[in-house]
Amino acid sequence: MEQHLVRHARSLTVLDAAPEPLRENKRRLGGDAGHVSYQQADIFDWKPDRRYDTIFFSYWLSHVPPELFETYWERVAGCLAPTGRVFLIDNLQSNHAERLDPEIPGDDGVSVLRPAPDGRMYRVWKVLWRPDDLREALSALGWAFDVYATGSYFMWAEGRRSHAPY
Repeated sequence: MEQHLVRHARSLTVLDAAPEPLRENKRRLGGDAGHVSYQQADIFDWKPDRRYDTIFFSYWLSHVPPELFETYWERVAGCLAPTGRVFLIDNLQSNHAERLDPEIPGDDGVSVLRPAPDGRMYRVWKVLWRPDDLREALSALGWAFDVYATGSYFMWAEGRRSHAPY
């Protein structure tokens, strides 16, 4: 995805809590990474040195635990310029997607047990949204978003703050 973003941005900040995705991103971009800044940090602890015109994240929102949903969007708002926009893509909550997903539902209803190649099981957050539910939840937090399903498996959304920032 970043190979497409880098062609349209004057500067791009890539943030991840783990070093492996950042290394892979650098490898994929190769020579196109001249105006890309890589930062290893947890979004909940990160202090950006500026506000961004556009924030994009992919397949991340579904891993935000429900009790941190509001805090997460406060962090996004704090990183966004007053007239900035947010774009996201993620998995869609659907019967089709649930049948294909090999993960085992956790007993808390919002996490799954994901098998690793070596057979170990890891508990990860997997909070899937339906477009109307996400739109409503974001509206309650002061965001104006358009949210769309694309087929039976994915959704995309774009929006901005609908009132004064946090």
